[in-house]
Amino acid sequence: MTVVSAGTEALVGEGIDGPVASELAKLGVDGSSHVARQLRAKHIRQADIVLAAERAHRSAVVRLVPAAVRYTFTVLELAALGQRVGRSAVGGSDVATRLMNLVELAPRERAARVVRKAKVDDLRDLKRASNRDVARFLTELRAPAETLLRLVEPDSVLSIVGSEPKSEADIRSTVRLPLR
Repeated sequence: MTVVSAGTEALVGEGIDGPVASELAKLGVDGSSHVARQLRAKHIRQADIVLAAERAHRSAVVRLVPAAVRYTFTVLELAALGQRVGRSAVGGSDVATRLMNLVELAPRERAARVVRKAKVDDLRDLKRASNRDVARFLTELRAPAETLLRLVEPDSVLSIVGSEPKSEADIRSTVRLPLR
């Protein structure tokens, strides 16, 4: 699997913002070689899945490539949709297959999912963020990231990780997202 990063409002050529780099370093992630680039239609067309931080970013992706609506989600949205689909329905014996199966199944659940406040699918904006804001963001991202990992990990890996959350509320139970 290849992961590519690009932004809808990227500061092209810039590195990771100081507070973000600092908090990632605390987690053992070296972001020193990262260089921001602008999201382009060719990136979207080449992707099997596009994950966005906010619904506005997801909309920007779909404006560039309308067919991408089938495989573009916010991180929080995909975790919630995946929870609705369920681990057993995802199927497949490797991460890539399981992820592609999830991407195929998730849009069917999107129509049935009731979202009372649109911002519920948005992650915190890190523009001009302090170290504390970034640390909070990373904490908020943990539950949905773990949910997605549990959905796509093969059974042999999952037994090491532990049980999956039972509901969408469990995904968000340790997450307090701002409603902007």
